[in-house]
Amino acid sequence: MRTFLLAALILMLALFWESAQAKFALAFDDPATQGIDLLIEDQGPYDLADAPGIIEFCAETGPLLTCTTGVSKPAEGTVSAPELALNVNFIRYIAGSLDIMLTDTDFSTAASTAVAEIHGGIEGGDSVTFKFFSDPGNQEFHRGFQIASFGPFQTPDLSITGQDEAPTSPVGSLTLTIEMNGPGSPEEINGSFISKLVLLPSGADVDVPDVVGLEEAVARDTIENDGLTIGTVTTQTSEDVAAGNVISQDPAAGTNVAPATSVDLVVSSGPEETQVPVENPPGLSGSWYDPDLNGEGYEVAVTPVGLLLYYYGRDVSADRLWLTSSIYDGAIVFGQSITLTLLQTTSGTFSSPSPELEEWGTLVIIFDTCTSGRVQMTGKDGTKTANIVKLIGIGELDCDL
Repeated sequence: MRTFLLAALILMLALFWESAQAKFALAFDDPATQGIDLLIEDQGPYDLADAPGIIEFCAETGPLLTCTTGVSKPAEGTVSAPELALNVNFIRYIAGSLDIMLTDTDFSTAASTAVAEIHGGIEGGDSVTFKFFSDPGNQEFHRGFQIASFGPFQTPDLSITGQDEAPTSPVGSLTLTIEMNGPGSPEEINGSFISKLVLLPSGADVDVPDVVGLEEAVARDTIENDGLTIGTVTTQTSEDVAAGNVISQDPAAGTNVAPATSVDLVVSSGPEETQVPVENPPGLSGSWYDPDLNGEGYEVAVTPVGLLLYYYGRDVSADRLWLTSSIYDGAIVFGQSITLTLLQTTSGTFSSPSPELEEWGTLVIIFDTCTSGRVQMTGKDGTKTANIVKLIGIGELDCDL
C-alpha cells in the first residue's frame, strides 16, 4: 500500500509540474525514469518554509532521505545582489544516480557577472557534478546555456570546493543542478552540499565589508555574500583578539574593488603559549594512548641518548603495524613539536631475527603536559591525528612542571 501511494504521489506531482510551470521549485530526478520523480514548489503542500523565496523539504521518500533548502533572491539586506542557493544539508540515496535541481523561472536581471560557488562532500557512488544554467526562454529544468560547471568529483571526496565567475545576462530562468552518479546496481550514496550563484551588475564595483573582529566562518560568509572571494588565510597570535576571530583584512573595509576580488584574512590563534622546558624528560617515558581509539598505542622512552617512540596498531588492510621512530636528541619543550621518522620492519623471522628497516613516514608529537599530548602520523597508510594521554609511567619517574 505504501509503495502504491508513493507512486501515485510522484505521478501526481509530475503531472502538476507539467501543467502549472512553477516559478520556483526544487526537484529530485532519477535519470533512468521519465520526467521529474519528486517536485516541491515554493509554498506548495510539501514546502516546510512559510516565507516566499525559500523552499524547505525534509522527508524520507522511498530510497531518498534528505533535508534540502532552496533560496531565491533573498530579502533585501541579506546579500548585496540576487542569489540562487541550493543547500543540501543531508542526503542518503540508494540507487544508481540522482539529479537534484533548483530552478527559478522568473529570475530577470540586467547584464551581470555570475559568481558560482560550491562546497560539500560525498561518500558512495562514482562521482558528483555541479552545473549552473541560465535560460532566456525555455522554463524547464536542465535547459538553456551553461554558466559554470564543477566536476565530476570522484568519490569518496569529503572536501569538494570550487568557485568561478562568468559574464551572463540571465533573463527568464536560472537552474542549479547537482548530479550524483552511481553504478548500475543499487548503492547507498551519502552527501551534503552547498551550491550558490550570486549575480552582480557588470562593471559595478563592490565595497569590501568590515570583517575584523568577526569569527572566521562569519567573515567568510560576509565576504562571499558580497560577491568577493576568500584569498590567503593566515594565523597569528594575539593577546586582544579571541582565537578564531579576524585580526586584520586586506583590502581594508570600505575599499572599492571589482567583483570576485580576493580578500586576505589574518585570524587569531589566541595568546602566545609560554613554552616550558621539561625539567625531567625521562618522566615522559611510558605507555600513551588515545582514549577514543582502541587497539593502538605509543611507547615513549626518553633515554640518555634521546627520545625514542614505538607505535603499534593496524594498517589500512587491518594487518598489524609496528613502527619504530628515529632518535631525537634535542631539548623537549612543552607545546613544541618534535618530528620523528618512522621505520617499518620488512624482513626477519622468529628464528632468524635479522630485520631490514624501511621508512614508513613521519610522526609529529607535541607534549602539552607530563600526561597529555598530540600526535600526527603521515605515511604509507595515510594521515591520522590523535590526542594522547599517558596510561602508565615507569617506576617513580615523574617530569616536574
